[in-house]
Amino acid sequence: EPLTQTIQRRQLRYIGHCLRRNTNEFINMYALYTPKSGHGTRKRGRPRLNYPDYVARLINNDTPPTIEEIRKTAVNREEWQSNEFIIISNVTAAFHLKIAQAKVFPTWLHFTPV
Repeated sequence: EPLTQTIQRRQLRYIGHCLRRNTNEFINMYALYTPKSGHGTRKRGRPRLNYPDYVARLINNDTPPTIEEIRKTAVNREEWQSNEFIIISNVTAAFHLKIAQAKVFPTWLHFTPV
């Protein structure tokens, strides 16, 4: 298993764990926190990727799910773990395709959120 895949799998497991905690706990409230627009300024150029967007892109890079969809899926542990398996197998397949230098990414590998 590649190191990046292990890291991404553990990140998804941890965010799922945090989102299943009590809704009044800080870790649940701020795990997928996105600052309001206009909050602070950054330099010109491509905007940095914040953590909720990073998690959404781990799940599906083409059509990232919303924060509400991520929260709803994470509440059900079995569903989250099955999605985590699909995500990680997509990452593995993408990794092997990259190694093989394939020109086309197969459409059947994409995960669609429920």
